[in-house]
Amino acid sequence: MGFGPGATWRLGARVSSLLIRSGVVASLILAGCTPSRKEVRTDIVRRVRFVGNGGLFSGNNGLQLRRAMVQKQSPPLTFTFPFMYFTQPVTLSLDSLRADGRRLEIWYAHHGWFDAHVDGWEIRRVRQDSDKRAGVVDLIGHVVPGQASVIRTYSVTGNWDAAAAAVIRQARRDSPITTGEQFDLDTVRAAQKRIVEELQDHGYAYATSELTVDAYPEEHEVDLTVLVTPGIVSRFGELRVHGLERVDEVAVRSTVDIEAGRPFRLSELRDAQARLFETNLFSLVDLAPDLSDPTDPTVPIDVTLTEAKLRRFRVGAGVNFDYFTVSPKLSLGFRDLHLFGTGVQLDADASLGAIIGVVRDDQGLGGDFLLTGLGGLEFDYPWWMGGRLGLTVGGEFKQDAQFGTLPYWKTTANVALRYRFNRYATLSGGPVFEWFRYLEPSAETLEAARLQFGGDFSGADYRLLALDVRFVLDYRDDPIRTRSGTFWNLAVRQSIPIPAFDTAGAANDGVPGKGFLYSRVEGEVRAFSPLRFSRRQTSFPFVVAGRLHAIGLLPWTAGDALPYPDLAFLGGPNSLRGFRTDQVGAYDLICSYRYGRPNPQHNNGETYDLTRTYLPRGGAFAAEASAEVRYDWKYGVSFAVFGDAGLLANRWPDTSADKIRAGGGVGMRFDSPVGPIRLDVGLRPVYPEDISPARYIGCNPIDRLPRGFDLFTGATRVRENLPGRQFPLAINLFLAIGEAF
Repeated sequence: MGFGPGATWRLGARVSSLLIRSGVVASLILAGCTPSRKEVRTDIVRRVRFVGNGGLFSGNNGLQLRRAMVQKQSPPLTFTFPFMYFTQPVTLSLDSLRADGRRLEIWYAHHGWFDAHVDGWEIRRVRQDSDKRAGVVDLIGHVVPGQASVIRTYSVTGNWDAAAAAVIRQARRDSPITTGEQFDLDTVRAAQKRIVEELQDHGYAYATSELTVDAYPEEHEVDLTVLVTPGIVSRFGELRVHGLERVDEVAVRSTVDIEAGRPFRLSELRDAQARLFETNLFSLVDLAPDLSDPTDPTVPIDVTLTEAKLRRFRVGAGVNFDYFTVSPKLSLGFRDLHLFGTGVQLDADASLGAIIGVVRDDQGLGGDFLLTGLGGLEFDYPWWMGGRLGLTVGGEFKQDAQFGTLPYWKTTANVALRYRFNRYATLSGGPVFEWFRYLEPSAETLEAARLQFGGDFSGADYRLLALDVRFVLDYRDDPIRTRSGTFWNLAVRQSIPIPAFDTAGAANDGVPGKGFLYSRVEGEVRAFSPLRFSRRQTSFPFVVAGRLHAIGLLPWTAGDALPYPDLAFLGGPNSLRGFRTDQVGAYDLICSYRYGRPNPQHNNGETYDLTRTYLPRGGAFAAEASAEVRYDWKYGVSFAVFGDAGLLANRWPDTSADKIRAGGGVGMRFDSPVGPIRLDVGLRPVYPEDISPARYIGCNPIDRLPRGFDLFTGATRVRENLPGRQFPLAINLFLAIGEAF
């Protein structure tokens, strides 16, 4: 696809040269490093294990016990080449080990095992030390947990008014504490804190509580008593701002939006803290009520801020490999959060890259190298109406290739107003102008474009004026590392047909077309929930995540054209992961010839260069569903099992069961400073479009070669008429930053 023999050899030579240089550099680095066993002169702890404790879901497994210890074990692969040169070994400390016995007994008592004890430690030597190498040992702790104690009674006492009593009753109903279940101090303290926070969120800023735990180890039972003192009903007082140097205090007060005299609400303080963080102006935000005088119903609020860097410059680089193309890219970014002291936020982005192996047409763009780039500016002013109303103005120019095959450029300009109802709900909207153009398309590409766009489209470009409106509800606890909550998104685009702006209907005669007239609706729901196996569990290593997503385009007149880039496409690292990016469903094969078109029998001896373009059709309707179970392991590593299913149709009436595509797989994530680095392995069945395209456009019979679709393709045997069984699964690998949803 786009590579002749010479181009393949050149790329291979470059890759070989790069590998040789990388090997030399790696050798020099390793020569200057020291293996882990040579870095220390005492014993290294390879592993810490326990005898006598419970299994994985017992509540006292080995991982939980190791977390309670000061003495740790060495990281994985500490003694394996070449990782031994980069990992830091953990040495044995006998003093820490002796104290860890007491720590573990306290940990057991806090989790209900009051008569647990540690019998001792066994130090098992794995490797002897020498003059040049440290010794290696395993530690084995012998524990006797005994019988766990259960909660016999749980009572909440105190003198309350009717309003406070109602709040406390609701908090107790939502409590994870249940009589008859195993005692756990963390769970009890969480329930105690929940009662105080609920009171503080209903006007009782001075609410306090005192916990009493009466344990009866002989009977293996515990009585719990929480004494709650609500205090007086209070209201917000003055707002005192500290720590500002360059940012105007007016911006802080408008963002916080806490009025003196309103009833005290803890949730309002948390919302204000989140809004201040979201301005990106501050690296540290602390909103603390002044509770020094419990007799004063007016509670002052101290806002302590540390300003962030207002100007940031970013440089990044990356490479995308999609089987047929390699796309390196260098990106630059500049952000000024307080432009000239006006409060305007400036974002400038630029990138320069290339697509190697891209397929071209026959109008002088030849070769297998396309220069790509992007340049964009955006100005945002978010401070009107106390930070609730903002205005964004931006523009962008981009040159790239659709699906790695069709070179194009695109210019976009937009204006949007944004209104924030509260911390969770945002409404934005405004006009958008797009100018899209294929780079010198061939006759075959124009024919494919006409078929893809529908209607009477026959040009190589279009100009679109539209109104975009988006409504977002975001209840996630963390937008990057989400563990609980929901996310709702509804986006609507309504095109505005202006013939003077739009050449969609021009039949190469210079007459403007009537323009696009259609509506596009996109909706998405995401849900996340930690998975626990009992009500007393306070840590949740498992998270269940789900996503529903749908796109629909409706032309106002049957048969009208739709802009091809605006259609719905499925497949990729954030969609159906068993498929390559945007490659779900039917596709067309376009053949472009250089140096003349030979006859179908190839008997005249002509030579030519052939370019194949594999163009997915997309659709005017798409729906997909995804589900994941994520497991947070350790060392910043987590794992996931996922399943994806979707449906893609040319138009809404064309939906049918045979258009459903599904797959699943497993993945691994590493929690890096820039977000989770994700590796997903997607598997799916082989579908009819994997064997052959829906249409051949401009192709001689002998040149009709379907695309490859996965790492272990069996379709090659089918399309080349080779004997043998077809491999039943397609497999895709995706390496990306950030979760799939």
